[in-house]
Amino acid sequence: MSRIVVHVDMDYFYAAIEEREDPSLRGRPVVVCMYSGRGEHGGSVSTSNYTAREYGIKSGMPCSRAIKLNPDAAFLPVRKEFYTEVSDSIMEVLRSHADSDESFEQISIDEAFIEVTANCNGDFECALKLGEDIKQKILEKEQLTCSVGIGPNKLIAKMASSENKPMGLLSSHNMM
Repeated sequence: MSRIVVHVDMDYFYAAIEEREDPSLRGRPVVVCMYSGRGEHGGSVSTSNYTAREYGIKSGMPCSRAIKLNPDAAFLPVRKEFYTEVSDSIMEVLRSHADSDESFEQISIDEAFIEVTANCNGDFECALKLGEDIKQKILEKEQLTCSVGIGPNKLIAKMASSENKPMGLLSSHNMM
């Protein structure tokens, strides 16, 4: 039986939550900053939505540089506790699809691996349907999108999820 690992990665997680909470932000560049407290714009970009990324704004860059790239973007502070609550809700969905508690591995606030070999009896088509189900449940429960990659190991599953961002679903069996 083929091993099946699913990687789920939320799409621009912090910024997506902010868009969900304030629909007036949709369609605008949104930048979530981890402010340092040193000056008005000291700190770094934690994440940005895809609209902000079109201006060259990306994670890790200084917020002051992001402001120069697009001063009209919405700059928001990180709300870590709130994002963690949303993450916990999403991780419940993922955990419920894993073969066992040991088959669930959260690797960051917005990413996890689950093994579904037993649940899908080694069938990658079943895993694709399960990936669609996961995406739908997260969308219904949290009104957020994610990218899902499926492969025979964690590395390939992660590569598959990265290949079709945002909102992608890809099995390594479909990549070849």
